[in-house]
Amino acid sequence: MYYTNIFLLYSLLGFIMESTLFKIKTVNKHSGIFYGPMTAVYGVGIISIELLNKYFFKKIKSNKILKYLIEFLTLTIILSLIEYLGGNILNYLFDIDMWDYSKIKPNFGKYICLQNSIIWGLLGTIYIHFFKPFTDKIIKQITNKETYIFLTIFIIDTILVLINKL
Repeated sequence: MYYTNIFLLYSLLGFIMESTLFKIKTVNKHSGIFYGPMTAVYGVGIISIELLNKYFFKKIKSNKILKYLIEFLTLTIILSLIEYLGGNILNYLFDIDMWDYSKIKPNFGKYICLQNSIIWGLLGTIYIHFFKPFTDKIIKQITNKETYIFLTIFIIDTILVLINKL
């Protein structure tokens, strides 16, 4: 249940963050393709961070600075790859571009730019060392019943998106 809960929590938090930024920049736009308050790319990103931390980062035996640098570089690459794949999948399936960095230099096509890649690497590293303990306390408070309810809502939302937007 841990991974399901963290996926749902960070999909919601990502939606809130991006929707807030969209409201500041433009009117009548929100984050993501779902009807409900979820942006799944953040959930996928956080699961990747969790798995990398559990199976790779925790096994690094070196000084803190080198460990942080390895985490930052790895997360920069992995999270940028997720952003690239997510942008391409949305474009392929729904013929939409939820983000386009082609005007930001340097960029790697529409879906990756160096500026955001560095931000993702920094946020991922900060998450592991500062936010994860706090997040884990929240996750432990969520009951299985609540998880099933939120997961069911997310699955229904996904099905509705696939029916209505494909």
